[in-house]
Amino acid sequence: MAAYFQAENVVDPSLLGALVGPMLSVSGGQQSRRQTGEFAGAPCPHLGIPLGIRPWAQDTPAPHFTSTDADYVTDESGNLTFTDKLHPRTLAEGLRRLVNTKAGPNDLTCHLTERGCAKVFQTDSLIYDYECEDVFRKIRNLRLAGKFCDLTVKVGKLDIPCHRMVLAAFSNYFELMLFGDFVESKNDYIWLRDVSAPVVNEIMDYAYSGEITITSKNVETLMHASSIFQLLPLARACCEFLRRQLDVENSVGIMKFADLYTRKKLAEEARAYILENLPQVSCSEDIRQLSLEDMESIVTDRACRWGRETIFEVVMKWVRHDETGLKEHLPQLLKKMKLRLINEGYLENTVKTSVVVQKSNEAMEEVKKAEKEISEHRKKTFSTQVVVQVGGISGGEQPGCQSDKVSHIDVLEPESKCWAIISSIPDRIKYCCHAVSAWDNDIYILAIFDEKGRSEFWRFATQTNIWYRLPDPLLQHQGRVRLETLNGRVYAIGDMMEVSSYEDCFEAYDPCTNAWKILPRILKSVRKIATAVCSGKLFVFGYQGDDPQERMMEVQCYDPGNETWDVESVSSYHGGKRQYQAIGLGKKIYMMPILGRFFTMCAYDVDFMDYFKVPAPKNSHLQCGMTTLGGGIIITGGRDTFEAAYLTPAFEYYDPAADSWEILGIQPNHIRRAHSCVTVNNCQWIQARVEKAKKAPTLLDTVNVPTMWGRAPIYQETTAQQTQ
Repeated sequence: MAAYFQAENVVDPSLLGALVGPMLSVSGGQQSRRQTGEFAGAPCPHLGIPLGIRPWAQDTPAPHFTSTDADYVTDESGNLTFTDKLHPRTLAEGLRRLVNTKAGPNDLTCHLTERGCAKVFQTDSLIYDYECEDVFRKIRNLRLAGKFCDLTVKVGKLDIPCHRMVLAAFSNYFELMLFGDFVESKNDYIWLRDVSAPVVNEIMDYAYSGEITITSKNVETLMHASSIFQLLPLARACCEFLRRQLDVENSVGIMKFADLYTRKKLAEEARAYILENLPQVSCSEDIRQLSLEDMESIVTDRACRWGRETIFEVVMKWVRHDETGLKEHLPQLLKKMKLRLINEGYLENTVKTSVVVQKSNEAMEEVKKAEKEISEHRKKTFSTQVVVQVGGISGGEQPGCQSDKVSHIDVLEPESKCWAIISSIPDRIKYCCHAVSAWDNDIYILAIFDEKGRSEFWRFATQTNIWYRLPDPLLQHQGRVRLETLNGRVYAIGDMMEVSSYEDCFEAYDPCTNAWKILPRILKSVRKIATAVCSGKLFVFGYQGDDPQERMMEVQCYDPGNETWDVESVSSYHGGKRQYQAIGLGKKIYMMPILGRFFTMCAYDVDFMDYFKVPAPKNSHLQCGMTTLGGGIIITGGRDTFEAAYLTPAFEYYDPAADSWEILGIQPNHIRRAHSCVTVNNCQWIQARVEKAKKAPTLLDTVNVPTMWGRAPIYQETTAQQTQ
């Protein structure tokens, strides 16, 4: 019986039969491998698992990684040169063990003893690194000179002279073979089969040098050889090479390959890569290698943050590779993936209309069950609304504290004027720039990383308290991007607060199809943009030109019905501010300055296409959060103009009918600026968090408010109302 061993294992003598495989006889009748000296390893089981190893990108710098026990250097072609720093000690300690327990002295060890290495073979002495290096160097020189070679390794037509003691010290496999109860222990040659001659030659060179180069052509056979010959450092080096080569085309093959050789860490890294890049991986041919158990594991893995829509698409790509298994596997996978958590529009427009799903009665039953559960869950949604704060900066308003990114989401329950933290932003995007919008009680966040063009799109389902990652945008957005929702679609527009008429920077995500679409370019390039949705259209405000004295605000609107842009003929308006934030309410778009010494507000009437003044809030709220609530506008946080680090804890409400502002209360802690606010419906779990927060002490319970903020705040009368 043929077998191979995990590289981590220490070979048990009781496993020798499995290690050497079946034996054949020499003289008459059946021949024994014990007698012929032919020693076969396991058949190479990696055949049939295409890894699709890619050549290294030419513009990728050659990384050099070193640790206490190894050096890894990757050249421009992607080849990995591995140097085992512990190899000299492995050989020295192995030689000592063999001399004192199994083999006794031979010509090689006697020569080393005469050349000043006697201490290495003394069991009661400590071997220092320099002594190991000395033995290692002398052994290499002896092999190069062809001296004291007492063993020939035969593989194919290749004969490799070497030292019996060195091979045994180098590998448990050779130690058992050469000093165990086998004919190889008496012969001066051994045969190795099922391992190619070039690989055996590389292994022999590695035994004497502690260095080997791993390439896309030899990594599979080297991994197989390391498993046979019990070479754990080499197996780790092969895993390191494969880890560096992971991409969407080969990650499935590498995961299956690692599972085959029980390389747990590599398998976990490949699996993590698959989960992170699931949409792209599902487009590769390797997805057909995944078994039903693999797919079930992916669908149910808590580490898989992708939305149910994306997972459904992956499942459909997988089942199409196996038409005969559709009826058997599809309903089971749909049940595992919890269709009730999928977007309702996507369920109706994509899942339910899928021909593959319609062909399976059991699959359609799962769809109907999901529809019923979604409908029942909607009935539990409250009719009242809460204000949600996302992102921003906080902390600098307190003496001695530095500002930092806010990594949690909190809500304001308007009736009780109570704040409560409800969730944390996922770690991978908490320190990004966030563009935020909401639709149908789902909060959409476009996270822009520092790296050029890298962004991720996420959805926080407020009614179920679950974060989902959605497909990445098609365009490469940078810096501050505007995000708006209109008629169920999420629009991303701009880069670095600019939109250009010369390049694509405008796209939309449709939850019903779980896909992005690039939209027509804007007609005029503008800077310092502000966006808002009003009267069924998307408006973009921005400046043309760089001269502050001549900077005029342009108004352009996008009609989603016919997907066209219009430039509105508006009377010349000099904003007098470098930047605004805007929000639509009724037939007007209200504009709040983000920067500037003079705190004034204005509004744009979309019917009359003209601007008019709006009363300013009672406190300064530069870089505040702003959203609609109950027919008015509520603003939270923001920065005061008097002091750069001073944040405004008051939250205020604008009533357009009365054309006035009212201070609703104070946010006791976690005050923010440069954040976003959205409005969603309240629900049971959010209300439970609010009720819990009502009982918890706040910062204002223990700190004198005027002292805390450095001056008597305007909202002091509201503090008394809050206390009552």
